[in-house]
Amino acid sequence: MTLSIPFTRPGTGTGPEITGRRPAPGQQLACPRLPVLALVGPPGHGSQPAPPERPADHSGLWLRNAAAGLGVLAAAAAAVSFTAQYRMVDATRHLPVIAALEAAIPDAAALVFASLGIALALHGRRALRARALNLAAVGTSVFMNVLAAEPGWRNLAIWGLPPVAYALASDTLIGVSLRLVILKACRFCWSDRVWWL
Repeated sequence: MTLSIPFTRPGTGTGPEITGRRPAPGQQLACPRLPVLALVGPPGHGSQPAPPERPADHSGLWLRNAAAGLGVLAAAAAAVSFTAQYRMVDATRHLPVIAALEAAIPDAAALVFASLGIALALHGRRALRARALNLAAVGTSVFMNVLAAEPGWRNLAIWGLPPVAYALASDTLIGVSLRLVILKACRFCWSDRVWWL
C-alpha cells in the first residue's frame, strides 16, 4: 500500500499555497510506507536482553523481627523496673495509685523516645535528640532501680541490668534502621537499575 503526497520542486511555483492550483498529476511522488523502529520491546523478545530481576532483600523482614523482639524486651525490662520503682515510691509516699504512675513514667518515656527515633531513622534522619532522650529515660530508670535495690553487687545487677539491655537494643535498632535507609538511598543514586529498591 502506498500513500501519494503532493511534491513540487523548489522554485517551480506550482504548489497550491503559491498559485492556488493543485499540482499536475505527473508531479506526485509515491512514498512507500516506512517500517516503524521499535525502541522498546517486551522483555525476552528480539536482541534486547531482559532486565535483571530484583534481588531478594530480606533486611526489611529482619528489621521487623528485631522491632518485635525489642517490644518483648521493653515489656520485660518495664516489668522489672516497675516492680522495683513501685516498691520504693510506695514505701515513701504510701499512695498506691501515685506510686504506680510514677513507677511507669521512665519506662513509658523510654518507649516513646525509642519509637520516635526509629520513625525518624526510617526517614533518613539521625534522630540524635530522640536517641539521647531515650538513653536519658533509661538512665533515670536504672538510677531508680539502683536506689530501690538492697546493698550488694548481686542486687544491683538484678535490678539494674534489664533496662541497660533495653537501652542497648533500642539504640542499636535505631542505628541499623538509619544505615539501611542510607544504603538503599545510595543504591538508588549510584545505580540506573531503579528496581533494586
